[in-house]
Formats: sequence, structure tokens, C-alpha cells
Amino acid sequence: NHESGGHMVVGADLEIEVDGTITTITPAILIGAEGRQMQPATMPHRASETSHNHPSIFMTNLNADQKQIELVIQGLDEETNAAWSEVLNQYQRRADLIPNLVATVKGYAAHEKDTLEGVTQARSQVAGIKLTPEALNNPDIFQKFQEAQQGLTSALSRLMVVVEKYPDLKANENFRDLQSQLEGTENRITVARKRYIERVAEYNKGVRFFPTNLTAKYLLGLEVKPNFTVADEKAIAT
Repeated sequence: NHESGGHMVVGADLEIEVDGTITTITPAILIGAEGRQMQPATMPHRASETSHNHPSIFMTNLNADQKQIELVIQGLDEETNAAWSEVLNQYQRRADLIPNLVATVKGYAAHEKDTLEGVTQARSQVAGIKLTPEALNNPDIFQKFQEAQQGLTSALSRLMVVVEKYPDLKANENFRDLQSQLEGTENRITVARKRYIERVAEYNKGVRFFPTNLTAKYLLGLEVKPNFTVADEKAIAT
């Protein structure tokens, strides 16, 4: 294992003897934040007398490298789950603001019934989908959850357009406070989603590419996690 430009390279060495020369084959994997593809690397060298005469030392190195791969993948899995928990936390924060927001708007624009009901219904649809870190392995559930969140985002946008027609409502101190909290929460949602996208991209590389995919699938039982799509990002920004 070694560090290269801020990236970690891990792999399990295999030694082959050809004409008295020990060659070390290292299936290496680059794990970093810049999205480079993982590439196998071969690093031949003449083995030391101690390693040549004592195979047990070589096996110890193999076990150490395997353990390092496990730790790296498990660490990426934990980071991904933590990033997802923050996404859920910010979405819940937004949902918690909606009842007071709707009630405040209703006090000034009760006849905007369709718009207000649209926000309430969208919030109910979001609440009806529970997406735990474990459920992230199900792309269908993930997509339904994301569609529900996009629906709520759109409903809130329509509500803010309606608000523009009511100067007294915009001047209401309670409404201004709720609007400020909502805007801050939307910003935190964007940051949390971006962090999740980055974490899951790193995790998925470890699960998909050789040689760490063998450890991820057969030893740790991990699967690729779904991620937000370009369409999702456009929807959250509008």
C-alpha cells in the first residue's frame, strides 16, 4: 500500500518465480476524490533473500493487504451511509417547516386552496416513503423517494409564486422567518446531496472494479448503491 498524490493505492501482492527471479504482481486500485479509474499495476522486483527463503512472511503481507482493502471499503460504506443520513436529516427539516408555512399562508390567502393542498399532499407522499441506509441498495425505492422529494420541491415553488401576489403576507414577520428557514434548508439539502454524490461515487468504484470488487461482494456482501442522476440535480435546482 502507498500514498500517491493524496490518493490511496491498495492491493494484494502475488509472487511468481521465473528463472530464479521473484516477480511481484500487484493488482492495485486507486481510491481518490478525483474520479480516476482504478487500474491494475504491475511492479516487478527481485525479492530479498529473507522473503525468498521464508514464504510465511509473504503470506503475512498478503493477509495485511487484504485487511487493508476490507478497511478501505468498509470505511467508504460508512461514509456513504453517514452522507445519506444527512440528506434525510435536511429533507426532514424541510418537511417539518411545511405545516406552519401552509397555516401562515392560509391566513392571508385561504382561497388559494389548490396550491395549499398541493403542498400538503406532496408532503404526505414524502412521509409515506421510508428510505433507510439499508434500503439504498434498492434502486426502485430510491427512485420513488426521489420523485416524491421532487414533487414537494415543485409544490413549494408554486406556493412561493402565489405568495408574491400578497404583499401583506410577505410583510408578515412569521412568514419571513419561515421563508428564511426554508431557503436555508434548501441550501443545506443541496450541500448534503452533493456530499452524498461524491461519497457514493467513491464507494461504487470500490464495489465495481477489480480487485476490491471481490472483497466487497464475496467477503463483505456489499452492492452498488444508487446515486442521484443529472435529471435529479436539475429538478432540485429549479
